[in-house]
Amino acid sequence: MVNMFMIQIQTKKILTTLGRLQASITGKKIAASGIQYDSIICSEMVRAKETVDIIRKEMFDGSNENNKIKIKYDGNLNEGAPSLIVPEREDLTKSGFFETLEEDSLRMNKAFERYIHRNDTDKDEQILIIGHGNVFRYFLCKALQIPSEAWLRFSICNCSITKFKILSDGRVAIEQIGGDGHFTKDQVTFN
Repeated sequence: MVNMFMIQIQTKKILTTLGRLQASITGKKIAASGIQYDSIICSEMVRAKETVDIIRKEMFDGSNENNKIKIKYDGNLNEGAPSLIVPEREDLTKSGFFETLEEDSLRMNKAFERYIHRNDTDKDEQILIIGHGNVFRYFLCKALQIPSEAWLRFSICNCSITKFKILSDGRVAIEQIGGDGHFTKDQVTFN
């Protein structure tokens, strides 16, 4: 079984003060879960790198052996538009959001195929992915086998937690989508 934990982050250039607080709170939430991660994978975008550094610092103290887990950066996890949406939104179309749609879609699909897989060994695998809401929305559509044009129907706030399991027989169990229970009302933001 593969347990996926995905942390959605903002896509602007650098984290705000609130963004750093959100990352810190999320890191503490993950640390409190007691999960030992086998790998940490992160988007190559600046805010993702800032977020993973803060979360990792909160997750591990200097004496913890898991602090030695290396972070793998993957540009296929970078933000973008995975597909057109239904119903169409004129504001997104006019903004140029879909200008790199073909490239973004191919890139995100590569990430899905690389990271969302069943584990063919007897050992459970715990993976933490730090990335962007649109990528995770796309992953959820693919994992649930629903049309990718529905990706924007999932509400995923900044530094929220999305969790799902891929069982050894290929079944997928969604545990949480955009979980924000670790934040107060004033700490919840969306891009």
